Amino acid sequence: MFAGASVIALPVSRLGAAFFQLRTGLAGEIAQKAVDYRLKLAVIGDISRHLAASSALRDWVREANRGREIWFEPSLGSLAARLDGRAGGLPPGPSQTTSTCRRRPVLPPS
Repeated sequence: MFAGASVIALPVSRLGAAFFQLRTGLAGEIAQKAVDYRLKLAVIGDISRHLAASSALRDWVREANRGREIWFEPSLGSLAARLDGRAGGLPPGPSQTTSTCRRRPVLPPS
């Protein structure tokens, strides 16, 4: 169904302000859909201005980054490191492989 994809890498530039305003429910809906389809969701890019505006968002991002399904990463390189189990000392998850077979995130077409 997903041609072997296991991670959705979603650039911040593709998201509207409503995604970062948790009261809209948009972020939760998108995150839940990814989890329902057993995909990891990675929001890629600088979200510092959104974090500065919302303590609820800061809390959610902090909790999400501790987990294995939803992540906020500053770059594709940091996502690749996380997938390889190097970010923050996280061990590879059960669906991850060793570094001999690296998974590369795939961005949607521009």
